[in-house]
Amino acid sequence: MDEGTRASLHCGYLDRERWASVAELPAAFGGQPYTVDVCPGHVGGLPSVIEGAHATMAFKNGALDQFYPELENIMIEAAATGMRAFNLYEHEQIKKAAKPHG
Repeated sequence: MDEGTRASLHCGYLDRERWASVAELPAAFGGQPYTVDVCPGHVGGLPSVIEGAHATMAFKNGALDQFYPELENIMIEAAATGMRAFNLYEHEQIKKAAKPHG
């Protein structure tokens, strides 16, 4: 990504003073309003987020109970949240593909 994009996403690899101001933040990120003060790349690397992504893929493949035999509520919530995010992403891609190109 170019530095302007990384600054607008508050990239953890840039010094905090190089982050974009709130007025410069993109209106939406992933189909949702972007109002948080966090770098998505940093969040994506957190162990709990990675485990949640694994739970999402297991759930999507019908194997959540095989990967997590002693299933806890938190893993079900992680899988459900991951599926919601994936569905929102797919919805945005479909909307984008349906727009006429000019």
